[in-house]
Amino acid sequence: LIFLNALLLGCAAALLPVLSQYVYGGIAPGVAGGFLLALAGWLIPQWEVALSSVIFLMAALAIMRRGGVNAGLWAGACLLANPASLPALAVLVFFRNREGRIASGASQGWRFALPVAGLALIVCAPWVLRNWVALGAPYFVRDNLGLELYVSNQDSASAEQVTNWPLWHR
Repeated sequence: LIFLNALLLGCAAALLPVLSQYVYGGIAPGVAGGFLLALAGWLIPQWEVALSSVIFLMAALAIMRRGGVNAGLWAGACLLANPASLPALAVLVFFRNREGRIASGASQGWRFALPVAGLALIVCAPWVLRNWVALGAPYFVRDNLGLELYVSNQDSASAEQVTNWPLWHR
């Protein structure tokens, strides 16, 4: 997991200059951000944070490149990995202009947002259906899959929260 986390953080740091080119028109802010991310990597021990950031950066790049299908697929994957990314994705979808840069006003709005949102919801639909069947209600998605897998799927895990060793000893 440590190697996978380092690999994912490296991918996120490498994607920042590409995204910076779209947002700022140059790679310098992205290089600085990638350098800071590489330095702060030891502060982010949870692998789902690195995975969520890579998926979010890929979704942001797809949105900036005006690829409706790619943007919808990546946005759906991003929502599955981290539902808290919804506001940031909405801002990116509504406020990017024809050149793929962030504009001060909603320039393409609904014509781009509806297909992207629809495809993202289609990507999330199997999980919502699973929740409906398993939990009895159509909950959207969960946001702590990585933590749940770590805490409950190993030899030292226990069914009781109080005695679950991985939960209390990291």
